[in-house]
Amino acid sequence: MRTDIRLEEILQLQTKKELEDMAVRKAIPDYSKLNKEELIQKLCQYILNPSTIGLKVLVSTQSEIEWLKKNLEKEAFELDDYDNVDYWQDIGFVYVTMDNKVHIPVEIKKILLELREDREKNIRKNRTNIISQYAMACTNLYNVVDLDMFIEILKEQMELIIDEDEIIWWCTIRENYRKYPMYYFREGYIISENYSKILSDDREEFRDILEIQADKPYYIPNKEELLAYTDLCYIDRNSAYIDMVEFLCENLKITVEEAEIYCSDMQLLIRDGGIPSEVVNECIKNGLEFLEEEHINSFMIRFEGFYNHTRMPENRGYTPFEIKNGIHIEGIL
Repeated sequence: MRTDIRLEEILQLQTKKELEDMAVRKAIPDYSKLNKEELIQKLCQYILNPSTIGLKVLVSTQSEIEWLKKNLEKEAFELDDYDNVDYWQDIGFVYVTMDNKVHIPVEIKKILLELREDREKNIRKNRTNIISQYAMACTNLYNVVDLDMFIEILKEQMELIIDEDEIIWWCTIRENYRKYPMYYFREGYIISENYSKILSDDREEFRDILEIQADKPYYIPNKEELLAYTDLCYIDRNSAYIDMVEFLCENLKITVEEAEIYCSDMQLLIRDGGIPSEVVNECIKNGLEFLEEEHINSFMIRFEGFYNHTRMPENRGYTPFEIKNGIHIEGIL
């Protein structure tokens, strides 16, 4: 197959059913009334719309864009990164042929290369990257953050002057153009994926969650620590965590790596709202087993400390220990 392939040629290789599935994902109206050629023309018009392409690039992560940049000026290349290929294929920028070669249609390449030289769009991309990093970090640490507080955090840590309208616009664009937005704007708050589902299913439960948080201040760490929470599975290796790892290594005779898996799972379960009995039972299901009763008692004592020193969204990032003792931490708002 030629390497300078056009989008229409690639779409011709698809079955009508595959094209219809693509039309459904892209919300193309009346697709069922179209024959194959008409469907291809509609899809080409949609996919090659320069403003739509610009928005799709805008909502992509830095790593997704770096992968695209790396391959943009190649001809056909090997399928070697399934996650990125799947992401860009779903958008319509790349296609995999029967020989397992990945192709970027020439029209897509041309538009993307023009976008790369657009200074104004690059500035906007830099701003939206910052918004995205902080939105993911805050929704992972708090699950829900008041829009005014979010703006204040951006101003304090990034010296970024931004208004409500820009953030609401960005959240809306991201929700419209990403299959999994990861965060949403709802009712004056930026909220996590999980909280979005709760709000959709049960508004009263969502209100109850807000009420639990309402009387607590936000724990706002320094920039480096806060942005570590952009990783949904970020682990806070605090003193209680390290103590538990050492205890498990000594008493279960397991490696540090194995102990870290147990401790990481426990911390993530607690952050996700797991109560102590649920967390311990889950660990037992996963193979945590003590042969001596004294070890069980020692474990439970350490687990209490572990639990009480885990940062929780329901406490707006505070640990239960900090909430109970009213400890002042510099940077709390």
